Amino acid sequence: MAVPVSEANHGTEHFETATSLYYLAYLFDRQGKYDKAEPLYERALAIREKVFGSEHPDTATSLQSLAYLYKYKGMYDKARPLYERTLAIREKVLGSEHPDTATSLNDLATHFQREGKYDFAQPLYEQVLAIREKVLGSDHPETAATLNNLAGLYENQGKYDYAELLYRRALAIRKKVLGPEHPKTVATLNDLAELYNTAALRSKTPSRLMDKKPLQIWLPIQILT
Repeated sequence: MAVPVSEANHGTEHFETATSLYYLAYLFDRQGKYDKAEPLYERALAIREKVFGSEHPDTATSLQSLAYLYKYKGMYDKARPLYERTLAIREKVLGSEHPDTATSLNDLATHFQREGKYDFAQPLYEQVLAIREKVLGSDHPETAATLNNLAGLYENQGKYDYAELLYRRALAIRKKVLGPEHPKTVATLNDLAELYNTAALRSKTPSRLMDKKPLQIWLPIQILT
Protein backbone atom coordinates (compact mmCIF):
# COMPACT_ATOMS: atom_id res chain seq x y z
CA MET A 1 0.00 0.00 0.00
CA ALA A 2 1.35 3.47 -0.91
CA VAL A 3 2.46 5.63 2.00
CA PRO A 4 -0.16 8.44 1.56
CA VAL A 5 -2.96 5.87 1.31
CA SER A 6 -1.76 4.04 4.40
CA GLU A 7 -1.41 7.29 6.34
CA ALA A 8 -4.94 8.31 5.33
CA ASN A 9 -6.46 4.94 6.19
CA HIS A 10 -4.48 4.03 9.31
CA GLY A 11 -2.69 7.12 10.55
CA THR A 12 0.94 8.19 10.53
CA GLU A 13 2.04 5.86 13.33
CA HIS A 14 0.27 2.63 12.38
CA PHE A 15 2.30 -0.51 11.73
CA GLU A 16 0.87 -0.71 8.20
CA THR A 17 2.23 2.76 7.54
CA ALA A 18 5.61 1.58 8.82
CA THR A 19 5.46 -1.31 6.37
CA SER A 20 4.69 1.03 3.48
CA LEU A 21 7.50 3.36 4.50
CA TYR A 22 9.90 0.45 4.81
CA TYR A 23 9.20 -0.94 1.35
CA LEU A 24 9.38 2.47 -0.28
CA ALA A 25 12.74 2.99 1.44
CA TYR A 26 13.84 -0.44 0.26
CA LEU A 27 12.94 0.48 -3.32
CA PHE A 28 15.00 3.67 -3.17
CA ASP A 29 17.79 1.72 -1.48
CA ARG A 30 17.96 -0.84 -4.31
CA GLN A 31 18.07 2.03 -6.80
CA GLY A 32 21.03 3.56 -5.00
CA LYS A 33 18.96 6.58 -3.90
CA TYR A 34 20.26 6.41 -0.36
CA ASP A 35 19.42 9.97 0.64
CA LYS A 36 15.77 9.30 -0.18
CA ALA A 37 15.77 5.91 1.52
CA GLU A 38 17.38 6.98 4.79
CA PRO A 39 14.60 9.17 6.27
CA LEU A 40 11.98 6.59 5.27
CA TYR A 41 13.89 3.77 6.98
CA GLU A 42 14.26 5.99 10.05
CA ARG A 43 10.51 6.74 10.14
CA ALA A 44 9.64 3.07 9.75
CA LEU A 45 12.05 2.18 12.56
CA ALA A 46 10.62 4.82 14.89
CA ILE A 47 7.06 3.58 14.31
CA ARG A 48 8.00 -0.07 14.80
CA GLU A 49 9.86 0.70 18.01
CA LYS A 50 6.82 2.59 19.31
CA VAL A 51 4.19 0.07 18.18
CA PHE A 52 6.01 -3.26 18.55
CA GLY A 53 8.74 -2.40 21.03
CA SER A 54 12.52 -2.30 20.84
CA GLU A 55 12.93 -6.10 20.76
CA HIS A 56 10.48 -7.11 18.02
CA PRO A 57 11.73 -8.97 14.90
CA ASP A 58 10.33 -6.22 12.65
CA THR A 59 12.29 -3.66 14.63
CA ALA A 60 15.39 -5.77 14.07
CA THR A 61 14.69 -5.87 10.33
CA SER A 62 14.47 -2.08 10.22
CA LEU A 63 17.71 -1.75 12.17
CA GLN A 64 19.47 -4.14 9.82
CA SER A 65 18.31 -2.36 6.68
CA LEU A 66 19.36 1.01 8.06
CA ALA A 67 22.76 -0.46 8.96
CA TYR A 68 23.18 -1.72 5.40
CA LEU A 69 22.31 1.72 4.07
CA TYR A 70 24.94 3.32 6.30
CA LYS A 71 27.44 0.75 5.02
CA TYR A 72 26.63 1.59 1.40
CA LYS A 73 27.14 5.27 2.21
CA GLY A 74 30.48 4.51 3.85
CA MET A 75 29.17 5.49 7.29
CA TYR A 76 30.63 2.45 9.03
CA ASP A 77 30.72 3.97 12.50
CA LYS A 78 26.95 4.46 12.36
CA ALA A 79 26.37 0.96 11.01
CA ARG A 80 28.15 -0.96 13.76
CA PRO A 81 25.82 -0.15 16.70
CA LEU A 82 22.83 -1.07 14.55
CA TYR A 83 24.41 -4.42 13.67
CA GLU A 84 24.97 -5.01 17.37
CA ARG A 85 21.40 -4.06 18.31
CA THR A 86 20.00 -6.30 15.57
CA LEU A 87 22.10 -9.22 16.75
CA ALA A 88 21.07 -8.74 20.38
CA ILE A 89 17.37 -8.71 19.46
CA ARG A 90 17.59 -11.78 17.28
CA GLU A 91 19.59 -13.79 19.79
CA LYS A 92 17.01 -12.99 22.48
CA VAL A 93 13.83 -13.34 20.43
CA LEU A 94 14.69 -15.88 17.72
CA GLY A 95 17.44 -17.85 19.44
CA SER A 96 21.16 -18.30 18.94
CA GLU A 97 20.80 -20.78 16.07
CA HIS A 98 18.18 -19.05 13.94
CA PRO A 99 19.23 -18.27 10.33
CA ASP A 100 18.48 -14.56 10.88
CA THR A 101 20.76 -14.57 13.91
CA ALA A 102 23.47 -16.10 11.75
CA THR A 103 22.97 -13.31 9.23
CA SER A 104 23.45 -10.70 11.95
CA LEU A 105 26.59 -12.43 13.18
CA ASN A 106 27.88 -12.43 9.62
CA ASP A 107 27.11 -8.72 9.23
CA LEU A 108 29.12 -7.89 12.33
CA ALA A 109 31.98 -10.19 11.30
CA THR A 110 32.16 -8.51 7.90
CA HIS A 111 32.24 -5.12 9.60
CA PHE A 112 35.16 -6.14 11.82
CA GLN A 113 37.01 -7.66 8.87
CA ARG A 114 36.66 -4.41 6.94
CA GLU A 115 38.17 -2.57 9.91
CA GLY A 116 41.07 -5.03 10.05
CA LYS A 117 39.91 -6.39 13.42
CA TYR A 118 40.47 -9.98 12.39
CA ASP A 119 40.57 -11.37 15.93
CA PHE A 120 37.03 -10.06 16.45
CA ALA A 121 35.77 -11.26 13.08
CA GLN A 122 37.10 -14.82 13.18
CA PRO A 123 35.01 -16.24 16.07
CA LEU A 124 31.90 -14.63 14.61
CA TYR A 125 32.45 -16.21 11.19
CA GLU A 126 33.12 -19.55 12.89
CA GLN A 127 29.86 -19.23 14.80
CA VAL A 128 28.00 -18.43 11.58
CA LEU A 129 29.52 -21.47 9.91
CA ALA A 130 28.52 -23.75 12.79
CA ILE A 131 24.93 -22.48 12.72
CA ARG A 132 24.54 -22.76 8.97
CA GLU A 133 26.06 -26.22 8.78
CA LYS A 134 23.71 -27.40 11.53
CA VAL A 135 20.53 -25.64 10.42
CA LEU A 136 20.90 -25.40 6.64
CA GLY A 137 23.25 -28.29 5.93
CA SER A 138 26.84 -28.66 4.80
CA ASP A 139 25.98 -28.27 1.10
CA HIS A 140 23.78 -25.18 1.34
CA PRO A 141 24.76 -22.05 -0.65
CA GLU A 142 24.78 -19.97 2.54
CA THR A 143 27.22 -22.43 4.08
CA ALA A 144 29.43 -22.02 1.01
CA ALA A 145 29.22 -18.24 1.35
CA THR A 146 30.38 -18.47 4.96
CA LEU A 147 33.27 -20.74 4.03
CA ASN A 148 34.27 -18.23 1.38
CA ASN A 149 34.10 -15.36 3.89
CA LEU A 150 36.16 -17.20 6.47
CA ALA A 151 38.68 -18.18 3.79
CA GLY A 152 39.02 -14.52 2.87
CA LEU A 153 39.67 -13.67 6.50
CA TYR A 154 42.36 -16.34 6.76
CA GLU A 155 43.91 -14.94 3.60
CA ASN A 156 43.95 -11.46 5.18
CA GLN A 157 45.77 -12.99 8.15
CA GLY A 158 48.33 -14.72 5.94
CA LYS A 159 46.99 -18.17 6.85
CA TYR A 160 47.12 -19.34 3.26
CA ASP A 161 46.89 -23.08 3.86
CA TYR A 162 43.71 -22.68 5.92
CA ALA A 163 42.30 -20.27 3.36
CA GLU A 164 42.92 -22.72 0.54
CA LEU A 165 41.07 -25.52 2.32
CA LEU A 166 37.99 -23.37 2.88
CA TYR A 167 38.00 -21.87 -0.61
CA ARG A 168 38.11 -25.39 -2.01
CA ARG A 169 35.23 -26.49 0.20
CA ALA A 170 33.19 -23.47 -0.90
CA LEU A 171 34.07 -24.17 -4.52
CA ALA A 172 32.99 -27.81 -4.27
CA ILE A 173 29.62 -26.84 -2.79
CA ARG A 174 28.98 -24.13 -5.35
CA LYS A 175 29.91 -26.38 -8.26
CA LYS A 176 27.58 -29.07 -6.93
CA VAL A 177 24.62 -26.87 -5.99
CA LEU A 178 24.86 -23.89 -8.33
CA GLY A 179 26.77 -25.36 -11.25
CA PRO A 180 30.30 -24.83 -12.58
CA GLU A 181 29.45 -21.70 -14.57
CA HIS A 182 27.44 -19.85 -11.93
CA PRO A 183 28.88 -16.39 -11.12
CA LYS A 184 29.41 -17.33 -7.48
CA THR A 185 31.29 -20.48 -8.48
CA VAL A 186 33.50 -18.46 -10.79
CA ALA A 187 33.99 -15.85 -8.04
CA THR A 188 35.31 -18.51 -5.66
CA LEU A 189 37.53 -19.86 -8.41
CA ASN A 190 39.02 -16.41 -8.87
CA ASP A 191 39.39 -15.99 -5.10
CA LEU A 192 41.42 -19.19 -5.09
CA ALA A 193 43.58 -17.91 -7.94
CA GLU A 194 44.16 -14.65 -6.07
CA LEU A 195 45.20 -16.66 -3.04
CA TYR A 196 47.80 -18.59 -5.02
CA ASN A 197 49.18 -15.41 -6.54
CA THR A 198 49.31 -13.67 -3.17
CA ALA A 199 51.02 -16.64 -1.54
CA ALA A 200 53.56 -16.79 -4.37
CA LEU A 201 54.36 -13.08 -4.09
CA ARG A 202 54.61 -12.87 -0.31
CA SER A 203 56.19 -16.18 0.62
CA LYS A 204 59.98 -16.49 0.63
CA THR A 205 59.89 -20.12 1.71
CA PRO A 206 58.64 -23.21 -0.13
CA SER A 207 54.99 -24.06 0.42
CA ARG A 208 52.64 -26.61 -0.99
CA LEU A 209 50.72 -23.63 -2.37
CA MET A 210 53.67 -22.84 -4.60
CA ASP A 211 52.99 -26.00 -6.60
CA LYS A 212 49.71 -24.56 -7.93
CA LYS A 213 49.30 -23.11 -11.40
CA PRO A 214 47.39 -19.87 -10.71
CA LEU A 215 47.31 -18.68 -14.31
CA GLN A 216 45.31 -21.73 -15.31
CA ILE A 217 42.91 -21.21 -12.45
CA TRP A 218 42.39 -17.60 -13.45
CA LEU A 219 40.62 -18.56 -16.67
CA PRO A 220 36.87 -18.66 -15.89
CA ILE A 221 36.33 -20.72 -19.02
CA GLN A 222 38.47 -23.50 -17.59
CA ILE A 223 36.08 -24.43 -14.81
CA LEU A 224 37.57 -27.08 -12.56
CA THR A 225 35.88 -30.46 -12.80
